Amino acid sequence: MRKIVGICKICGKPRWAKDLCRTHYETHRARIYRANHPEYVQRGNERTKLYRRKLRENPAIKDKFRLECKEWRKKLRHEVLSHYSSGQFKCVKCGYSDMRALCLDHTNNDGAQHRKSLNPNENGRHGNAVGVYLDLKRRGFPEGYQILCHNCNRIKEVERYEQFTIYSM
Repeated sequence: MRKIVGICKICGKPRWAKDLCRTHYETHRARIYRANHPEYVQRGNERTKLYRRKLRENPAIKDKFRLECKEWRKKLRHEVLSHYSSGQFKCVKCGYSDMRALCLDHTNNDGAQHRKSLNPNENGRHGNAVGVYLDLKRRGFPEGYQILCHNCNRIKEVERYEQFTIYSM
């Protein structure tokens, strides 16, 4: 049996590794290894470049990869919308239930700040819908979000700006 070194920073349980208990060490093991071995990150980047070159050169692999990514994004969106709609898939305001027209709404109107808080991709652009969905899933689906249809979401946005602007007919 391993010798207990101290207490985990995250949960307060006895720890065996540097600052984490067994559960949290196993969860964060890859991240810890990458932080202590920069050459591993460099090799990973080289592998990614090789894989991307293979994708460019071989259309069959490219099409297969594109379909797998599309299916993964669809499942992720379904999972997030399912959680925030309690499995009913309908707009909170009007009850519209077509999955294609439903979207996630930040109830505190801080969607732009949320997207900007996400790490930018290689193009320098910040989070898109998939990035927001991934962030919510990683954080355990926090409160402060609801499901609206695109019409109700747009109406909410217009109403929010109407209080600051006087429209003339």
